[in-house]
Amino acid sequence: MRRVNRQGFVKVDLYPYSISSKLAGKNVTLSIQAKEQNLLVVYPQEYSRSLPLKGLHQRALSYQEYVELMQREASTRTSFACSREVESPPRLSVHPLTRCGETAPLTR
Repeated sequence: MRRVNRQGFVKVDLYPYSISSKLAGKNVTLSIQAKEQNLLVVYPQEYSRSLPLKGLHQRALSYQEYVELMQREASTRTSFACSREVESPPRLSVHPLTRCGETAPLTR
């Protein structure tokens, strides 16, 4: 379940999906249709839409390609989380592994 923002979008895994500005502020139900590679958006009884999933890779990745992809995605998520800390008040976290801006590996 996601809330549609003022512009009519929801975010799933950092990817924006255009739903409908008419549903701004409403909660929609999302489900992944893996076989069809779609995201199904349902708003009770009056709205249903299927959107192509974003961020999929249409081929098998080598181990090295996979590791590089995970590093890029982790870096993007860290940057996104750090920028959100500036916008919103700090939250309690249990056992943080690194702080924003640190580049130490997550190994012990």
